[in-house]
Amino acid sequence: MLINFIETHGPKRFEWIEPTPGSYAEQRNRLNAELGFLLPRYQIIKGFGPVDDLRVLCRQIGVFVKFGNTSWVNFSFFPGFVTDLASVPKSFRSVVDNDEHALLPAVLCHDFLFSTHAFPFRYTNRLFHQMSTCNGYSRFKAAVAWLAVSSPWGRKAWHANKQRRRQWTLQTAMMQLPRPFTIDGILYRGTDR
Repeated sequence: MLINFIETHGPKRFEWIEPTPGSYAEQRNRLNAELGFLLPRYQIIKGFGPVDDLRVLCRQIGVFVKFGNTSWVNFSFFPGFVTDLASVPKSFRSVVDNDEHALLPAVLCHDFLFSTHAFPFRYTNRLFHQMSTCNGYSRFKAAVAWLAVSSPWGRKAWHANKQRRRQWTLQTAMMQLPRPFTIDGILYRGTDR
């Protein structure tokens, strides 16, 4: 797997998730009135991870990834998609910054794949690393981020995310493949939403 290029379409508008139940309820009602989507209840959102690290996407974003072997994958993220971006512990944010623009396509796709298990763990992390460097992110920082998501803590998050985020992710994002292909002996095909 070698990525030729990444193309991102759409305005990158996110809002921080409000950290307390009362303020979150107000934010949920406001976003519903303003943008026409209803976030999950607070009890569900707090299961996504540390609430003060979560963000909600307010405009649709598309990420098109072209590989060297002429295959591609297209991700669509709709308003209401919830992400913690790079989900890097605060103590490591001097190395890997959650808000770095070059990392955005990789972290969105990684969040989708970590939540849905659309691809295997190792392939998901390799794709994240390659997307990061292909989009101009520092090779050193990309390696640090890759080590973090490939660690035992990353594997623990992989299993937890399927339980706590999968349903909401599949309602607010999708992945399209042009044709079936095989990864580690498993056939993947079609659209995952």
